[in-house]
Amino acid sequence: MFLLANKYSFEQDTEACSLSAHCGYSEDFSWELNLASQSVLTRLQHKSARASFSISVSPPLGKVHWRDLSGSSFEIPAEAGRNLFQFNVYAEWEELTDLHLRFGQTRDTQIEVFAEGHGCVEAWPDFFPEGVVHFQIQAWVPFRGVGVNIPLNAADPTAYSTAKIKAMFPQYKFRPPIIRQASVGGGPPQAIEALFSPSESAP
Repeated sequence: MFLLANKYSFEQDTEACSLSAHCGYSEDFSWELNLASQSVLTRLQHKSARASFSISVSPPLGKVHWRDLSGSSFEIPAEAGRNLFQFNVYAEWEELTDLHLRFGQTRDTQIEVFAEGHGCVEAWPDFFPEGVVHFQIQAWVPFRGVGVNIPLNAADPTAYSTAKIKAMFPQYKFRPPIIRQASVGGGPPQAIEALFSPSESAP
C-alpha cells in the first residue's frame, strides 16, 4: 500500500523495493532502504497525469541481523544521512522532512516495512501548492544482503569477506558471495567488495 496526500493510492513496484546493509573498512555499518510505487494514471488537482512516488534513505538502524529489525521502530530525522523523496520517476529527488519507520514480520528473505512521513515537492506547485506532501507506505521488502568492503591487500578476498561476515553475524545464512571488482589506479581489476545475499527461507 502506497498512499500519497491521504487520498492517492498506488501499488508497490516490487522490483524497485529493497533493503540492504554494508560494512565498510573501518567497521562502520550502514543501511539502504528503497521503497517505490508503480506509475499509474492519476487525477491530481483536476489534472490527469501518470504519477508515482519513492523514498530512498540511509537509516541509522545499527549493526544488527536483518531479521532482528522485526518489531522495531525508528524516528529518522531529516539530517540523518541520505533521506530523499521523489514524486514521479523522472523528477529530481528532493528531501524528506521527517520519517517514521516500523518493521513488521519476516517471511523467507523479506521483511514488512511501514513508513510514514512528509516529502518535499517544491517542483510540483500545481499539484502540491504547500511544497510538502504526506505519505504512508506498507510493503513487503526483499533483503538483498550485506556488502563487505575488501582491502586491496587482502590475499584471499573471498576468505577475508566470509570470515568478516561470520564474525559479525554467526547466525546469518548466505549464498556464495558475489565479488565486485574495479580497476584501481589504472591497474588490473581487483576485488573491492563482496555481497552476501541471504539463503532462501534461512535465518
